[in-house]
Amino acid sequence: MYKISVIIPIYNAGLNLKKCIDSIVNQTYKNIEIILVDDGSTDNSLDICKKYKSIDNRIILIHQKNYGVSHARNVGIENSSGDYLSFIDSDDYLELDCYEKVINCISKSKCEIVSFAINFEDKKGIKSNEIIKASHDMILKTKGECFIQTKFEPIMWRCCNKVFKRNIIVQKNIKFNTKTNQGEDGLFVLNILDSNDNISMYYINELLYNYVQYDSSSSHKISEKKMIEWLNTLHEYINIYRKNNIYCDDIKIIYMTNFRKAKMKYNNDMLNSNQVIFNEYKKEIRFKNLNLKQKFKLFVLKF
Repeated sequence: MYKISVIIPIYNAGLNLKKCIDSIVNQTYKNIEIILVDDGSTDNSLDICKKYKSIDNRIILIHQKNYGVSHARNVGIENSSGDYLSFIDSDDYLELDCYEKVINCISKSKCEIVSFAINFEDKKGIKSNEIIKASHDMILKTKGECFIQTKFEPIMWRCCNKVFKRNIIVQKNIKFNTKTNQGEDGLFVLNILDSNDNISMYYINELLYNYVQYDSSSSHKISEKKMIEWLNTLHEYINIYRKNNIYCDDIKIIYMTNFRKAKMKYNNDMLNSNQVIFNEYKKEIRFKNLNLKQKFKLFVLKF
């Protein structure tokens, strides 16, 4: 029976942490280990973690200084022992049959990655009409198919709605990038695909992950630093697609659009290196390969 290591990075999540952990400990699939990485919380998060650890022997508790979510996830990977890895954000929660459905898919398909749809709800617990899902269940049988699907389905860039075979991460020494907080989960997924020639993904078109949105969340505050980090991450995305001979003019337009927004808001020397990349992409993009919407965006960006 496969064991899933569930890694939860935690920082000052006391208000919502119980709901998150409850959704893990009460899963219908029981063969899991739960790795709680408290990243230097200053609220009651650590106390909550200790209480859960005292009543559930599947829980591993790690307390460290505040190094950031990527570092906490990497620590979780290093301390995991499961056949598969799952990353859950401490504000969010799973449907209680999530891992049972994941394991059923793994058992019949032997895929290295299983992904599922995401539901959004507000801080009051009201589920919104916003969801991230594909159109149907699918099995992506090759590395190339997985890469192509990441571009057409934005859900594929996320790590929280996936369960990964641990070996494809540990054996290739793949880690989360600790130098950025923008798009680091997508970069992690693309690095996994890039590093493994034989890889497949099963996508379950069911809302099994609940993402809780907070208007005051720092993730919604756009700063110059975050915009530049996002541009640099997009550039890394494009380099990985290029390396694997995957068409990426559409991603270049996303980069160029975000650069123009940053340039209009923060016109200073920090964007100079990004200006060089912008000019490079502008020359490379082939107009005939774009759809009508992309052609219009490119026209605006150029002129």
